[in-house]
Amino acid sequence: MNSWCGMNQGDWTWFGGPEFRKYLKSSDFVDPGPSMTWVLVDEHLDSMNDGFFCIDMNGYPDPKLAKLPDVPASFHNNACGFAFADGHSEIKKWTDPRTTPPVLRQSNPPSVSQANNKDVLWLYEHTTRKYKQ
Repeated sequence: MNSWCGMNQGDWTWFGGPEFRKYLKSSDFVDPGPSMTWVLVDEHLDSMNDGFFCIDMNGYPDPKLAKLPDVPASFHNNACGFAFADGHSEIKKWTDPRTTPPVLRQSNPPSVSQANNKDVLWLYEHTTRKYKQ
C-alpha cells in the first residue's frame, strides 16, 4: 500500500515532511486526484519488509536526488500493476534497469543511486503532492 495512504504518522515521516499530503480518507484525494494517485502496487519480492510501499519524497522534484527505498515488482515483462484511488488499475512498464533488479531472495535489493531515474519521477507524480502554499 502507498505509504502516503491510510497512515497517520504525526506531523512528518522520515520519507517526506509535513509539506506532503497524506491520504487518510477518500475526500483527501484532491491532489493529484483519485485517478492519478495509486493506492496498491505489486512489490518486488526482496523489497517486502513492512506493511507499506515507501516512496521517499525528500528529493522531490529534483531528479538528481531520486531515491527508491522499496522496489516495485517487474513480474509482467518489466512491468507491474497499480490500483488507483478511483478504482481503476494500470500496468506500468519500467524503462530504467535500476527499477527492475533481479530477485535474489534476500531481505532488500542492493541500494543503488536512482538519480535521474524516470521511473522514480513517475512514482513521485502518482504518489502524493506538496500542499499548495
